Amino acid sequence: RITAYATAMGWELVGIVRDEGRSAATLKRPGRQGTFAGVARPKARAWDALVIEKLDRLTRSVGDLCKLLEAFERGAVHVVSIAESVDTGSAAGKLFLNIIGALGQWEREVIGERTADALAHVKAQGRRISGRAPFGCTFGEDGAIFPASTTSAPSGR
Repeated sequence: RITAYATAMGWELVGIVRDEGRSAATLKRPGRQGTFAGVARPKARAWDALVIEKLDRLTRSVGDLCKLLEAFERGAVHVVSIAESVDTGSAAGKLFLNIIGALGQWEREVIGERTADALAHVKAQGRRISGRAPFGCTFGEDGAIFPASTTSAPSGR
């Protein structure tokens, strides 16, 4: 999609950075770090826009997004997100990118809350979540935790 977009815009594509299998929750990804290092050196850089397929692949943190946008602005780099049709070359583009970034962070946090709630519910029912049994305990056939001194699961289970 990035290649097709650059062609449609008449832009020269100087490279594609891929960080497959890496979470957008952090900026500590090899491809991203190399790209961001180039932002601070505008005269040595062969590009003036960062085209991304979707904003949530760049970052899912509002704080990181703000830092990136400030660095991009200092380095005179526009950020273009294809999926959201956003270009930070305008004030409206910058505003919209911040709104979408906030929604991405919210989504990541809500997923974390739901996961924690679901795990707490399973644990409260005495069911196995994962890993080994707590010290002095063992798992029954249904995954329930009971004292290891008992040779079988307590009655009623």
